[in-house]
Amino acid sequence: MIRTCPLLLALCLCAGALVCDAAPSRPEDRKMQRPVCRTEEDLKKHDGQEVTIVGIYELRGIPKSARPGAPLVQLGHAQVVVGGYKVRLGTEPRPEAERQALVGKRVAASGRLVLKPKPDQPAHVAQVLPPPTLEDVREVRLAE
Repeated sequence: MIRTCPLLLALCLCAGALVCDAAPSRPEDRKMQRPVCRTEEDLKKHDGQEVTIVGIYELRGIPKSARPGAPLVQLGHAQVVVGGYKVRLGTEPRPEAERQALVGKRVAASGRLVLKPKPDQPAHVAQVLPPPTLEDVREVRLAE
């Protein structure tokens, strides 16, 4: 038969309670703790963090080649302009319904902010460096 030490059991239970209480249990509680970025200063302050960015939704043209001044092609990508700073929404095209409904409007988008994403290709390959990006986009909605 295994014997338990009451003091050890009490310590483990207390530690478990502290761990459980440290993280919000409801999604809306976690959402409230996410920093909101409305300016370029906010973006710089929260680089690498889960954030909500607020700005104007725009379609984003992709350069046809790495040449300076190359023409832009519309492939369904989007960006949010936050205080004059353009942040792309993920790396994949956004849903067409979202683009049509939100273009030109003030939106709130949530995800992980990366101001200097890693290039897609090795350093020796000519490429356009990726712009600041909101990765793992969780939601894009009209701002309140």
